Formats: sequence, structure tokens, C-alpha cells
Amino acid sequence: MNALKHKLRDLLIIERLGSGAMGDVYQCIDQSTGKPVAVKWLHRSDMSKRFIEEARILASIHHPGIAQFIKFEQHEKEAYLVMEYVEGLTLEKLIQHHGKLPESFALKITLQIATALKYLHDQQIIHRDLKASNLKITKSGQVKLLDFGIAKAQFSEKLTAEGFVIGSTPYLAPEQFKQDYSHKIDLWALGILLYQMLTGHLPFSAATEFELRAKIQKGDYLPLEIFSPGLNKSTKKIIRKLLAVRPENRWSANELLQQMEGKSAGAFWNKWIEKLKTNR
Repeated sequence: MNALKHKLRDLLIIERLGSGAMGDVYQCIDQSTGKPVAVKWLHRSDMSKRFIEEARILASIHHPGIAQFIKFEQHEKEAYLVMEYVEGLTLEKLIQHHGKLPESFALKITLQIATALKYLHDQQIIHRDLKASNLKITKSGQVKLLDFGIAKAQFSEKLTAEGFVIGSTPYLAPEQFKQDYSHKIDLWALGILLYQMLTGHLPFSAATEFELRAKIQKGDYLPLEIFSPGLNKSTKKIIRKLLAVRPENRWSANELLQQMEGKSAGAFWNKWIEKLKTNR
């Protein structure tokens, strides 16, 4: 830790926030500005190309629904990425604390995520790892998309070995098992998230990894009515269209936004944002 503190220079480490495949993430204070930042430190030299690609993608992104890139530093074999520090609760923790969320609140979150995805897809960027732990909700109610470690720009170099599937299995689209990646995989993951918010459960459940993959490839998910009877038909249609097995039958972010125009959470949203402020 002392060696790391020396290398980060003008960044004061507050705490470690988490650890991933490529490195550790720390909350720091930028001593030149006094503001909190998130710092991702690369600890695997064999992942340097992917880390540089993440930095390149983030530097090109400017959207309120995505954690903002600040700078990237590389010295010989060591590198770190400085990002906006997003204070709030991850969607994963929100679901763990409250179980299923009110329908209108879940739709409001879905709408914000879809807006960020449309922006990314318009830039020819696929996130590829959309999941509840990679989304934070701030005290003001802004949803922020995090972690672009395996994101892919259309014209970037291929960094994944043949036959290797990347991403988190419960959120993987059927075509990902064949290494078929398009922007539609992010929409599938959004469908998983909406289902998870509405029910408190993941849609696909199995005793083994093999069985889980088989269910995903068939689109064999547990009916919403088991956990959440009485949902609006329009909400069930969104789930159905996002969890369409064939990518060509799955809505794009733009199509989803067109269908969701005019939907708002109103009092439900305000109530749950107040709950969020007390559950940080």
C-alpha cells in the first residue's frame, strides 16, 4: 500500500472499493482539487492492452448516465485510471436491501439505463458487462453506469481469445456463448436487470453452470407472475422484447425508449430516492 501511495503522487487513498480481473479500485482525494475520485490500478501486466482500451473508450464518452473519465497515467508496466467518484448505492445492494422494487421505480431506472445505452450504441460502443453491481444510483436519483473493463468499440482490436466467453453468466445473452457480440447483448442484460428489479430474482436459475447456459440459450426463464402478479401488460411486453432469444427480434435501445416515452415514476420515485439516502 505504501508503494502504491508513492506512485499515485497527488492522490490521497481513502479506501479500497473493490477488486476485479484487471486491478483494484480505490476511493481517493485528488489533492490538487480536493475532490473525491475513483482510481483503478492495473495489477496485471498481461491485461495492459485491455486496460488501455478501457481508458480510450472512457475518454471518448461524455454522458450524465456514465461515470466521467478524468485521466489515464502509464509509467512503464504500471498504469492507473482516474474516474469520477460516484457516491450512492449500487443497484445490486438496493435489490438486496429491499427485494423487488415498485414497478414505476424500476421503469424509471430502466429508462435512464436505456438512455445511456443509446448514447453508447450511437458511438458504436458495446458495454458487454451490464449488471446490477455495475450501476450506481446517486442521492439525487441519477443512475450511473460503471466499469468499462470489457467494453468494445466497433473498430477496436480484438482482445478476447477464440472460444473464451467474457461477461457475467447470469446476464449473458444467448448469442454470447457463440462469441456473437452486437449492441443487442446490452439490451438483453437490461431485460435481466428489469426482471431482477421487478421480482428480486434473476430470471434464469439452475444448479450448474451448464444447465444455466442451456436455459439462457432457450430463453427458458421463470414467469414474472410467480414473483410479481399484477404487472402492467406494457411492462411484461418490455421484458418479453428484451429477452427475445434471437437478437433480430430484440428491441434496440432506441426502440425501447420510443416505447417508454411518457412513462414516469412520480411519487414512487421520490419515495424511493428518500429511502436510498438513508441506505448508503
